[in-house]
Amino acid sequence: MAASNRWRTGGRKSAPERNRQTGVIVFIVLMLLGLMVSALVIGLTGNLAQRAKRERQTADALAEAKQALIGRAGTDSSIPGTLPCPDLDNDGVVELFAGNNCPGYVGRLPWRTLGLPDLRDGTGERLWYALSPNFRDHPSAQPLNSETPGQLSITGNAPAVNVIAIVFAPGAPVGSQVRDPANANNVVNYLEGENANGVPPADNTFTTALASSSFNDEALPITREDLFPVVEMRVARELRTILRTYYITNGYYPYAGTFPFNNSTPATYQGYIPTTTTACPSMTPLNLPPWFTANNWHQLTVYAVAPRCTNDCSTIDVALSNCNNTSAGPYLTVNGIGNNVQSIVFSASYRLGVQARPCNTITDCLEAVNGNNQNIDNDYVYMKPLRSSTNNDGLVIVAP
Repeated sequence: MAASNRWRTGGRKSAPERNRQTGVIVFIVLMLLGLMVSALVIGLTGNLAQRAKRERQTADALAEAKQALIGRAGTDSSIPGTLPCPDLDNDGVVELFAGNNCPGYVGRLPWRTLGLPDLRDGTGERLWYALSPNFRDHPSAQPLNSETPGQLSITGNAPAVNVIAIVFAPGAPVGSQVRDPANANNVVNYLEGENANGVPPADNTFTTALASSSFNDEALPITREDLFPVVEMRVARELRTILRTYYITNGYYPYAGTFPFNNSTPATYQGYIPTTTTACPSMTPLNLPPWFTANNWHQLTVYAVAPRCTNDCSTIDVALSNCNNTSAGPYLTVNGIGNNVQSIVFSASYRLGVQARPCNTITDCLEAVNGNNQNIDNDYVYMKPLRSSTNNDGLVIVAP
């Protein structure tokens, strides 16, 4: 009977055997699916990592270019605050002026002129650059100072006004753009929309948008708020050097100029930086650089001097030199810094609210600090302000 049963089932697998075979097949299928999913995840992760790397390279290149331009504006020896013309032939060098103007206001970033490496975005493209015409590095652009507005504007998902310059990462070609040598300097083959359809001063409008099949420009603007804190500090520090030299040479500091004028006036210890000494003819004038008054920085710079560090206007007394004029009054105090300060310089920056330029009073130039009247209450105590939307003053200690 047992033999008969074996004969009848000899060509068929038992249920346990069939289950084991099915399990093996399921395992193999799941393993293959797992390998496919792993490959997909690895590929997706790799793509995301590559994308993140490209985005980081683009962001780094834009930021480096922006900082280089701001640094260049702050160190310009002839007209602080100005920026170079764009590069129009892709050699990294700024173009020479055509008369009083840049030959073009949209072009490549002049990276060689700025002392930069050959910056590229994440797709390997060189950066582009747009400049507000009134910030060109030419005497015809004067006066240029903190009150000078940028003429460019940006629309779209990251709008901005009063823009001085814009650095662009063009990204990969989109649409019908052709980037061969014959088209290397044609903006329409690198930038899109408002960024490519016109150039300043005829068209000062640019745009931003989310990346798409027809737009992939990335723009980083330089605004007045970005640029002028650096330029103002350069101006104030240069005045510090001039005032220190004056003191070393003469043994005293000049009196300040009364608002809204810049004449050194006896017994005036807070006011404009003095550009003339007509009211105090026995005093030597400050040796100010030509660009200072040519660009109206004298209307944006407040000067304070310790009374004891001045000298009598009519009879310069050597015995009262070197801050020995104690009968005139005290040293200055700057909270958190010291109470034996000889002189300070404020950069008043651009006007806020109803302030006037040139300043008629100290409140037209400077703002109150920390909700009180420090810096504008006409005493000898000052406080270093923190820059904000309600206070854009900067303070530099002249000495000690």
